[in-house]
Amino acid sequence: MKTASLVPPEGETVLGRPQRLPALSVERVTKAYCGRGRRLLVLDDVTFSVSDGEFVCIVGPSGCGKSTLFNIVAGLDFPDGGQVHVAGRKVEGPGSDRVVVFQSGALFPWLTVRGNVEFGLKVQRVPRRERRRLADEVLEMLHLGRFADHRIHELSGGMRQRVAIARALVLRPRLLLMDEPFAALDAQTRNVLHLELQTLCARSRTTVLFVTHNVEEATKLGDRVLVFSYRPGRVLLDLPIDCSHPRQAHDPRLAAPIHRILDILRAEVEQATREEMQGIG
Repeated sequence: MKTASLVPPEGETVLGRPQRLPALSVERVTKAYCGRGRRLLVLDDVTFSVSDGEFVCIVGPSGCGKSTLFNIVAGLDFPDGGQVHVAGRKVEGPGSDRVVVFQSGALFPWLTVRGNVEFGLKVQRVPRRERRRLADEVLEMLHLGRFADHRIHELSGGMRQRVAIARALVLRPRLLLMDEPFAALDAQTRNVLHLELQTLCARSRTTVLFVTHNVEEATKLGDRVLVFSYRPGRVLLDLPIDCSHPRQAHDPRLAAPIHRILDILRAEVEQATREEMQGIG
């Protein structure tokens, strides 16, 4: 039996009304790698969608394919089966509609803070005066205005991640992809950046796909949390977090979803451990 596509053709209507396309649609994505004489299935029939302005987090045990899926959505890798669409357009490589923020920040050390933030705009040939205006605006939003002329090595880890976020947001992407951007930061800095990111995304209605190992972080930031199984990665749970933003650390309203996610992950981690021990034996 033919499976209906999650992505209707451009201009299709439902009951006479225009059908609004999701910001991101992942449809039956499968991915495997071959090595050492065997085929390793990493993702299996992964399907979900993300609406405009929605913040969706992905959590799962190590080896569940979170980063593989992230790279496929970013256009840095390709699925063996299935498709990914951003606003109805098939992802066939990197594109200006998606901007990535990595854990390392990936900033240019030879540029100033402002130079890093302006870089993407310069590539897009935005005029110099407009580049500066847009960069300064987002730097002020992230409390970096007085550091605009500093070099990257003069900044703390938290400030560097602010610059990476500013460089992404200034491009006003349709989809912001974040791969554990706060994992290397201390708890206090992470909490401050969580609050700032929630505020900025709510203000700009930015659509975010956020990969993390941290369940508390996922429930604190996400409108929804997708829980992946151990290899091969599948969506075990798609959990809405029905609490208003911004959310603070240890918000009692998050206790129930955190416990539900942890109960599922506990079984997946136990399975991962058993398979690893069998491999050693």
